[in-house]
Amino acid sequence: MNELLHFDSEKQEFSFNEDKLNNIDFRSLALGELFHANRSFAIIKGFLSKDVAIKIKNFYTNSQNKNIFVKASPEGNSRIFYYLNSPYVYPKFVVSLLKSCMFIKNKIYQYHDYYQYYCMIKNIDPKAFREVVDLQVLHSWQAVYWYRNSESHFKHIDNYGELACFLILSEKSKDYDEGGLKVYYEGSRGDIFLDDYYEYGDLVFLDQSQVYHEVLPVKHRENQVGRLSMYVPTIPPNYMKKTLFFEGFPLSPKSTTGNIPFLDRVCAIYTSLLKREQIHHSRVKFCHFDTVL
Repeated sequence: MNELLHFDSEKQEFSFNEDKLNNIDFRSLALGELFHANRSFAIIKGFLSKDVAIKIKNFYTNSQNKNIFVKASPEGNSRIFYYLNSPYVYPKFVVSLLKSCMFIKNKIYQYHDYYQYYCMIKNIDPKAFREVVDLQVLHSWQAVYWYRNSESHFKHIDNYGELACFLILSEKSKDYDEGGLKVYYEGSRGDIFLDDYYEYGDLVFLDQSQVYHEVLPVKHRENQVGRLSMYVPTIPPNYMKKTLFFEGFPLSPKSTTGNIPFLDRVCAIYTSLLKREQIHHSRVKFCHFDTVL
């Protein structure tokens, strides 16, 4: 087993190769690559086996699951949003995979001041990576991003504390011919296409608050599926409302900070029903046609 994260098809769960996990120098990845001004990205090669990564790609693109993607704009990509702190039931392997990515992300993020400050205000041990994940899911979403012909994402830079994590589920030249993630550097260093650096199953980190970046329009042929990845962002706890509602569950508000006191819950439900606020497109109900990998 050469991959860092192993998939058990019977249990539909992922588990780490502990020997390989213990041999990763996360401090070097963080300080020497990801949080280094001249680089701002790091890649864990072989996070998943290529075979499993391709199976996940096919799970989304080669089944009826391709019909549950939504588009927020004509030129933007197609997306599936996951809120692990929601009333929805997701495939078991999806939840396991997302939490595994978040766990590894915290192992590398521990060397950033933002992560340490987050753990301090939450009064939690920064080394309790899985417990930190349980807090992060309260105020975070994750997504599958699918770029098909002419789809792109505009050039931008994110806010302090935001860290991008991508699980790669496609390869340039195999699934698409042009486009992809371009990172812009100040000074003499040339800009780079990150897609040229990774393969199926790699886990990629980008310090998106330090460098401008964009996804240039993807081009693919009829026999190709396009550009696909799982996106696991860091979403600061103050970015969302304290109480979220999901389509189909008007009486089940979810707190982004923890438990909701009874009176606050009643007040939130009453206010939501009174204002008839529209549910954000990322919190619209959908069901996977296939649920097993």
